[in-house]
Amino acid sequence: MGGGQSSQPSIDSKNAYMVCDESSALTIDNYKAASQENLIKAQLKARQNKLKDKKVRKVGIQGTTGLDISSTGNGVAAQHVVKSEETMTIIRDALRGHFLFHALPQAVVGNAIACMVEVVVEKNVNVISEGEEGNEFFVLEKGVAKVFIGGKDINKQLNPGSSFGELALLYSEPRSATIKAVEKCHLWALDSENFRKSLAQHFTDELRGFNTVLQQVPLLQKLEKHELELLAENTAEVFFNAGTIICKEGEPGDIFYFIVEGNCDVFVSDKQDPNQQIHVRSMSKADFFGERALLYNEVRSATVKAIGDVKCGAINRSAFQNILGPLTDDLRTIKQVQDDDVYVDWVNRFVRPIAVSMTNPC
Repeated sequence: MGGGQSSQPSIDSKNAYMVCDESSALTIDNYKAASQENLIKAQLKARQNKLKDKKVRKVGIQGTTGLDISSTGNGVAAQHVVKSEETMTIIRDALRGHFLFHALPQAVVGNAIACMVEVVVEKNVNVISEGEEGNEFFVLEKGVAKVFIGGKDINKQLNPGSSFGELALLYSEPRSATIKAVEKCHLWALDSENFRKSLAQHFTDELRGFNTVLQQVPLLQKLEKHELELLAENTAEVFFNAGTIICKEGEPGDIFYFIVEGNCDVFVSDKQDPNQQIHVRSMSKADFFGERALLYNEVRSATVKAIGDVKCGAINRSAFQNILGPLTDDLRTIKQVQDDDVYVDWVNRFVRPIAVSMTNPC
């Protein structure tokens, strides 16, 4: 494992993907583990597709729609606007269940909220108008507004906590409806430039962080700088709640993990009693697991459990082989040497003391 073995997480609200605590029932564990792995595979595939799109954009093919964070203005940091706790709660609640924000990293959401500015609109004045260009997303804090399409009232009322205009953050398209204030409205607005800057800054920081940790992974220390950078680009950020079974011994898997923050414990089944788990080691930042899935296409050889909340980087087999395919044999050799060292350490820590106690009874 040296590494160890590993497995599978999921996405939720904390930042990218979040996995809930595992049940103790074996059938539930197996079901959840399989679901976690599939969610991470989907996340990694989406990330790799974005990288392909990014390469297309670099050669000059520009679309008129779609979220493109390759250009984020002049790079000047946006000014953060102080808000009351009541206002922060309203905005957070509005974004928590929003399709655009609920799966974004918490750092991105937090920065987006900090950049939102207050807008006051008087009664019977349009907040946004159908057909006009727009670049702002709104959260309604106070007041009431109504929705009109084609000049007709569609009987949809917007109350405090409602949000609208999110497509302006993604697309350069005219507004699809008119929102009119029925009474004086207090809103908070996020413009597309600040939103994209938040995303760009996060992914830049994330990439730098992955690169730093990957350099500390013993299995990868022989790699060239550009190879590590490619691995970092193809890494997804995943989160696990305390107590989560990240991977389960004996299950298939094709995802390699390295720990960015937090700690994990590693267990193997007792050969005398398969229902009993033996704790064999603990892992922390820069430790890794799941490498056998990449190098040997084997099932997981141990169970890894999150001790406290854990953030990991995840790389799937296809990306790993595409980037480092020619070096696979070298990595296997390095892995074997590391496994031999781990075995010697295990003998010294566990086997030899038992043997000594048996030959020298009290």
